Amino acid sequence: MRSMMRSGGFSLLSALMLFIGLGCAIVVAARVVPLCLEFQGVAKAMENVVSAGATEPVEIRRLLEKGFSVSDVKTLKPDDVDIARQGLGVELTADYDAVAPLAGNVGLVLHFHKEVSVAGAPQS
Repeated sequence: MRSMMRSGGFSLLSALMLFIGLGCAIVVAARVVPLCLEFQGVAKAMENVVSAGATEPVEIRRLLEKGFSVSDVKTLKPDDVDIARQGLGVELTADYDAVAPLAGNVGLVLHFHKEVSVAGAPQS
């Protein structure tokens, strides 16, 4: 008797499982990527404060508000950024969680953290 040759390739069930997996990955990426892009806007606004050399809290918050507006940041407000004196300069810290809803009451929580230091001008 002749032995049966094994056929290779995708079965309908394998293709279905592959499409379901790809669909889930696309949904997760569609929810997470905007939050990551928003964090890049937060980081860019904080770096712009460093390049401007602002050391007064009022000026820092004004620059952050302007940067958040340009980058369309909605999760974080300028008042949520901690400003702490460090010697002659200041240290800015943005530490927050963002929720990416997936389906119903299921979602992902992403934690973002960024610290920058602004060196102050020596006083005479």
